[in-house]
Amino acid sequence: MYKDLRCRLTECYAKVGPKMDRLLHRVRCPFCLSKFLLGSAPFRCVSKPCPPIPDSVLGNFYNCANPPKLGKLQTPCSGTGIKNYLDRFLRLFFPRSNVICSVCSQNTEQWACPQCHSHIPKNIQQTPSRTFVIIGDTKKAFEESLIFRLQEGLGLDLGIQIKETEAGPCPEHPSLYEIATSNPDQKPLSVSFLKLSEKEFLDKTKRKRYGKLLSKASGIICLIDPEGLPGFSENGKTTALPVEKLAEGIQNLVKASLFRMSMPPVAFALSSLEKLAPLLPSTNLLLHPSQYRGGYNEEDGKSLSREVMGHIGTWAGPRVLRLLESLFPKYRFFCYSLNYEGYSLRVEDAFLWHLTKLDILQVKSRPETYDGPKLVVNENVRSQ
Repeated sequence: MYKDLRCRLTECYAKVGPKMDRLLHRVRCPFCLSKFLLGSAPFRCVSKPCPPIPDSVLGNFYNCANPPKLGKLQTPCSGTGIKNYLDRFLRLFFPRSNVICSVCSQNTEQWACPQCHSHIPKNIQQTPSRTFVIIGDTKKAFEESLIFRLQEGLGLDLGIQIKETEAGPCPEHPSLYEIATSNPDQKPLSVSFLKLSEKEFLDKTKRKRYGKLLSKASGIICLIDPEGLPGFSENGKTTALPVEKLAEGIQNLVKASLFRMSMPPVAFALSSLEKLAPLLPSTNLLLHPSQYRGGYNEEDGKSLSREVMGHIGTWAGPRVLRLLESLFPKYRFFCYSLNYEGYSLRVEDAFLWHLTKLDILQVKSRPETYDGPKLVVNENVRSQ
């Protein structure tokens, strides 16, 4: 009965919600995924003459050691009185595009999220956005290698272009990327990556916040350290987070969201492909770059997923595989390396699979010919 009621409420909101969002200019923050009215959003002063002050809310959200110092937040019409009340009501339908800073008297057009104080892009109402969560200790290097691969040649083979549109005001603040396809009828897509380390993921004090992020994310990428698999380590002792605890944690956090009707797709990416290479023949597809010509290669994706699943089952036991199958309706295994003989290898596979689930990237069959590996040097990875 309760599940039927939830289904009816979700279907009703799917019909009415978008219309109300457009009417009231309600948007979703691409970082904390909270919905808010754009007319009530504060503005951040980004003028250089404005003296920066610590923002503890932003620092707490991104787990900064020290709160970043940024310009003052300006909340228009925050006072009392009939004039302010009337102005706030009108701004629900006609949001402000700029305000004058009360400190430096400079004009600012930078919106900020009322919940996490992250910077909101100016085109948030025109460009649909998707947020992906990356869990793992090598999350930052993974994102850098992924963006590098998509910008250096691979994007042309796929018919997509990716570029950074919004840089964060502090190192901890994620960047925003725009993905445009060759399809003229498809709008550009704004993409952001939220990165969680294993320690942050297991922090019980922030379980509610992370549950909201995971439940509303468009996709999850779990970076699995092979050292967390008992059969991989020679002495059987591991220091990495076991894959079963990672899977159970994701499932419990997503379940904590009341109105989430389905689990987002989860990609389990086994890192350190270079450690697996001695066990494979040189002709194995895992040791060669993906061949994408106009779309995602679904046949190779399934084949490689079965192979990686076999290795994980050997090292962690069949119980882990049965657990993953029972927890996640949409999941797939991947394997990648940030430094395979000086090159990044297959870091893009998991993200491209997520794009196919969102109908952004087309699915293609296996190409008839194979031209051999085409590696692209990533100087950032080489220097790490």
